[in-house]
Amino acid sequence: MAKLVKQVFTEQIYHLLRNDILSQSIACSQKLNIRELQTKYGVSGSPVREAISRLHQEGLV
Repeated sequence: MAKLVKQVFTEQIYHLLRNDILSQSIACSQKLNIRELQTKYGVSGSPVREAISRLHQEGLV
């Protein structure tokens, strides 16, 4: 698991998710489960939802 430091959680989660999507660690047809991502990154649901929203605005999810 990646260590989260200094940046806002949402920004960190955004970058981690974006990298997973672009590197195809998360398949393009794979559904993103907020609870699974919360567990994976060790954060609450809010940063995950905000990161997904930002990725949606960019057309990545």
